[in-house]
Amino acid sequence: AQRPCPFYHVPEDEIEHFLHVPRQFRSRGVFWWRLATIAYVTRLNDATVDAMALASVKARLNYTHPIIGMHVRRGDSCHTTSRRGKCLDIQHQIEHARDMSERYGIHKLFLASDDVDAPQLVRDALPDVQVIALDSYDRSQLQSGDQVWLEQRLAQGQVKAHALSLFTLTDVWLLAEA
Repeated sequence: AQRPCPFYHVPEDEIEHFLHVPRQFRSRGVFWWRLATIAYVTRLNDATVDAMALASVKARLNYTHPIIGMHVRRGDSCHTTSRRGKCLDIQHQIEHARDMSERYGIHKLFLASDDVDAPQLVRDALPDVQVIALDSYDRSQLQSGDQVWLEQRLAQGQVKAHALSLFTLTDVWLLAEA
């Protein structure tokens, strides 16, 4: 008999440890504890910080606050996994970005995406918003449609892991700061 995937169903008695917060931090709550744990686990070493060169990337992109952060996912996991057909439509995300821009008077947006066409689609749909995105990585390497998972292309050397990692980390860090 095949066991169900633990990522889809975990019995309540097995997830109790996820709610554990050390006594000295309980007053801050489980959400704070999880974020603090994630921040600790994902801290970058000096070599990675230097390789990312965030200060120069921000200067080159004119990444300043206030800024809206937007992640558009349209790559392989939207076509080849259980997510097939479930990734958010870019038009839906654009409408939310437009609403935020109008409501808060923010006219700059940082876009992180695995899609080659996403930056121009968002720029065309939001002409009153300055849309910036990393331009230091060839997103076409991330395009595979229904054919091959990114992990397979990485393993075959078709995509350079170090460059992809730096691009992804930079996208994530800039999104987190938005």
